[in-house]
Amino acid sequence: MTTPLITVCVLDLGSGGSYRPIGWGDLEIVRQDLQRYEAGEVAHIENVLQKESKERTHRRLKRTEETYLTETETISETEKDLQSSDRFELQRETQETIEENSKFAVDVTLKYGGFVDVTANTQYSTEDSSERSARGASSYAREVMERSVSRIQERVREQRVRTTIEEFEETNVHGVNNKEGEDHIVGIYRWVNKVYKAQIYNYGRRLMFEFIVPEPGAFTLFSQARDAREGLGMDEPKEPMRGPLELVWDWQANEWAWKKVPEEPLRPHHIQWWNYQQWVAQYKVGDVQPPPPRYVKEVFCWQTPALDGNVDAAKSSVWEGTTSKISFDDGYAPTRAYVYIEQLGHEATSDHGIGTRKDTVVLVSVSDRFTWYNGYFPNIHARSHVDLNNFALNKISGEVPISIAAIHANKVSVVVEVLGERTDDALDRWRHKTYEAIMTAYLNSKSQYEEQVAAASVEEGIAISGRNPELNRQLEQNELKKGTLTLLTENVGDTGAIYLGTGSVNAGYPEIQFYNAANAAPYIQYFEQAFEWDQMMYVLYPYFWARKELWPVLQQIQDDDPLHAQFLQAGAARVLVPVRPKYEESVLFYLEGGEPWKKPDAFKITSPLYVSLVDAIREQHGIDYTKREGAITVNKADKTVTGTGTKFTDDDKDREIVIKMIKYRIAAVDVDNQELTLTEKYHGESEADLPYCIGLKMVDEPWEVTIPTSLVYLEQPKVQLPDFTEESS
Repeated sequence: MTTPLITVCVLDLGSGGSYRPIGWGDLEIVRQDLQRYEAGEVAHIENVLQKESKERTHRRLKRTEETYLTETETISETEKDLQSSDRFELQRETQETIEENSKFAVDVTLKYGGFVDVTANTQYSTEDSSERSARGASSYAREVMERSVSRIQERVREQRVRTTIEEFEETNVHGVNNKEGEDHIVGIYRWVNKVYKAQIYNYGRRLMFEFIVPEPGAFTLFSQARDAREGLGMDEPKEPMRGPLELVWDWQANEWAWKKVPEEPLRPHHIQWWNYQQWVAQYKVGDVQPPPPRYVKEVFCWQTPALDGNVDAAKSSVWEGTTSKISFDDGYAPTRAYVYIEQLGHEATSDHGIGTRKDTVVLVSVSDRFTWYNGYFPNIHARSHVDLNNFALNKISGEVPISIAAIHANKVSVVVEVLGERTDDALDRWRHKTYEAIMTAYLNSKSQYEEQVAAASVEEGIAISGRNPELNRQLEQNELKKGTLTLLTENVGDTGAIYLGTGSVNAGYPEIQFYNAANAAPYIQYFEQAFEWDQMMYVLYPYFWARKELWPVLQQIQDDDPLHAQFLQAGAARVLVPVRPKYEESVLFYLEGGEPWKKPDAFKITSPLYVSLVDAIREQHGIDYTKREGAITVNKADKTVTGTGTKFTDDDKDREIVIKMIKYRIAAVDVDNQELTLTEKYHGESEADLPYCIGLKMVDEPWEVTIPTSLVYLEQPKVQLPDFTEESS
């Protein structure tokens, strides 16, 4: 079994605060008894002519339907076709030609001319020709054609349909029908007032304290705001507020720190990058973009053709360069530029002779700023990385012009970085968009809450608003009691007597912490008994003594119980609390720093400070009269009361006498004959040997107090408002 975690706290019982008693005096209490309801001023007059019918219908309908559709389609197509063919050809050709030619010729010539001339010519030729030709060819061919066709069609259709149909309809019909009437009708609505009888009672001499309690109804209003109606499923959304703490930069400590700021309704300029998420999370705001970054960077690069492999360009002695522009998105302005130039060294060229120096010059301009670089690196392995001093740019809008020019630029690269800073207009646009999203979410939540409240009230049918006035009086007494004890002791509540169990059996159950409970018990009992809380009197001061930001709220508070409405509206309350007789010395001892509840015999039955449980219950129920010895005889409709075995004294004049649960006032006392004269006739039947009780002494004559209410009734001849004096008689 897990041992419960028990926290033992030392109860700080305070030191008596700074309040002191106002002195001794007769405690006179004003009590009010409700006598009757009576008609007040005219609230409304409804006129209906003869043969006329009026009907007023109020219908309210709201329908909300939301549909979300998400569709994703992916098509991937790949085609593969593989074809392969082999061809092998062998060609052989043989050609043979044999030619033989024989030629024989005889040529004889005779010539006569005195003599005979004989010429003989013989010719023989033989030609033998042989030709052979052989050709051979082999051909091998392989043709491979690869064609790939792969068609993959993937269609993913994700359809998320969220249909929320919320229909709220409220129909109010109010009609007056005089079609069958023979005369005009006039309906008179009148406000209803409550009439009380006020009487002063004297309790004798008391040591008394007086307090000014600020905003006595503050906690009641707070608890009502948190008290969501049964079944609503949500609390009433609060208006977005700034404060009470805000993260600010502490320039002295050079760090972020929390600072207390006044609470006020949220405005766009309150929204910052470090605090907007608290409202986004509180009101569940969607589609909120983070703030735009403060800085963005755009980069431009340029290099000589030699770095691209053009060696001839490296030997060029002409100027090279380029021009360009850098653009920033709307909401950013260029603020600073950084230029980096890097060159890879080279050997001298033959154009200038071996070892002849050739300097590289690079000129860079960004907007209206200019920088340059001049250097020479004869070793091909040498490398130079030059970081020029960065320079500020004018915050201009639009494009940033860049120019680069270089001569003898062998293997040179230039990088220009331009830093853009977020403009104030861009930040303000983001603030306004975020503010609109937060307020929209808040108003939607508030509208939803109000609709649920209205729907709940419609479901209730005829609802009785407000609370029983007697319960309101108890609540007001407890709140004023809490306020005075807080001012007097500086410590009320949270005694540590209860803790939440952590064991396997009692996990989360409220359990008693014995040490703290024993330590707090005499402290609680002492302050409950040391003062006559049931005799506490108070007067309420107007709302303008409260916090100024609450004035619009307090002034508009309404309640069916007008006294309770005054309590909730009060900016302060003046409270008078008497000390219980026999407790005067111990209370003064407490004010000097003592702890009278720690005395060993403080609450023993033999102690003068002891208050029996019966007396405590009688006080809580307002029973301020005691049973006297003897009995009395009364006669119907007679003011004389005769005592038997009684001990009436002259001091009983103007005291209350209770006969059969009805209170009367004693007008005169005949001590010799033991007879009392009442201020009014006895209401009951004649009886003898009746028990009776004598109460407090009344001061002066009673008076009536009229308090207006928010109730309205339709005046009718046969309808009378309640009169409690008739019921009691």
